[in-house]
Amino acid sequence: MRPHHLLGLCCALPLSLGAQSYGFVTRLGRDTVALERVVRTSQEIVGDAVERYPQVVIRHYDAFVNADGTVRRFAIDNRYPNPLPGQLAAQSFIVDFSDDSLHITIRRGDSTRVVAVGVNGSLVMPWTMVTAGMYEQLFMAALKRPGDSVVVAQYTPGQVSLGRTVVRRMKLDSVSMTLFDLPLYARVDRATGRLLTLSGERTTDKFATERLATPPDLGPITARFSADEKAKGVARSMSSHDTVRSTIGVVQMRIDYGRPLLRGRKVLGNPTLVPFDSVWRTGADAATQFTTTASLLLGGVELMPGSYTLWTMPARNGVTLIVNRQRGQWGTEYDPTRDVGRAALVTEALPAPIEQFTIRIVPISETSGSLVLEWERFRWTAAITIR
Repeated sequence: MRPHHLLGLCCALPLSLGAQSYGFVTRLGRDTVALERVVRTSQEIVGDAVERYPQVVIRHYDAFVNADGTVRRFAIDNRYPNPLPGQLAAQSFIVDFSDDSLHITIRRGDSTRVVAVGVNGSLVMPWTMVTAGMYEQLFMAALKRPGDSVVVAQYTPGQVSLGRTVVRRMKLDSVSMTLFDLPLYARVDRATGRLLTLSGERTTDKFATERLATPPDLGPITARFSADEKAKGVARSMSSHDTVRSTIGVVQMRIDYGRPLLRGRKVLGNPTLVPFDSVWRTGADAATQFTTTASLLLGGVELMPGSYTLWTMPARNGVTLIVNRQRGQWGTEYDPTRDVGRAALVTEALPAPIEQFTIRIVPISETSGSLVLEWERFRWTAAITIR
């Protein structure tokens, strides 16, 4: 596979002849969570973005690039229109790259701090979560290196240590990279290296980014994002969290779980939010935790008093409930060696879609009840029997 070549790109500055401007939009389902406009020349990339992922942040960045796609200087300003208590409304970072170190100038309010970070000759690229212009440059630099996989050290503004990702060529027009040990997939223009799409479908974030030929007008959406956040408060997570408490007879039960929204997406199938034949955290973010104060049968799985995590594995012909001893972990940290047991769930199709994933405990008698899980157009049920 031949290397992808650096593209002269985009944006709205008085830059030299040959500057190209374009944009990116990032969505979570049908909801727009970031918009970005980029201006690129052969030596400089200037970007402006507004994000709500989940807090609203307005970014301006400027990267000076070398002929091999690497970055020699990167500056970014972050502004928070509705800062949290104790949070500064603005901060900026300037990073100078060399073969052996990064020199980082951090400005927060009236304070300035300079930090040096060793890189030991690694390929180091600046990166933020949903700033697509810098993903694009990261891919361009990596794909100029020999081999089908390239290790890239990532500098994230605000951090004084480096992350690590592996960029892999997959086809002539696609590459992958790891994000928190989960894969992102990108489609690129094989003649120029331009980023066309970026998918986080297999990560915990599930975002999708696509290129816009026309740079977006950031003003109206920035105003709307800021006004919504001011009226409703800063979201702490892309998915809300809830605690279900219920009593069957004298037995108390509690479920702590994340509640993702449908956002116009398809939930079950391949590829979807919840693929078939894969273990699902049964919610969002941290693993779903179930606590009981007495012994019981959950879908036929015998549980002693204590806390567990609940997982599910849907298939085309049914759904399996998995009860696991491990608890308190993130929802990607499933350890099958700690399973307590598995049981088939009763499945039912709903007449109308449910927007937010919901778990309920429904008491039936002093010794029985049901665990009910509902989302989109499905209802999954497990019998609860008090021992």
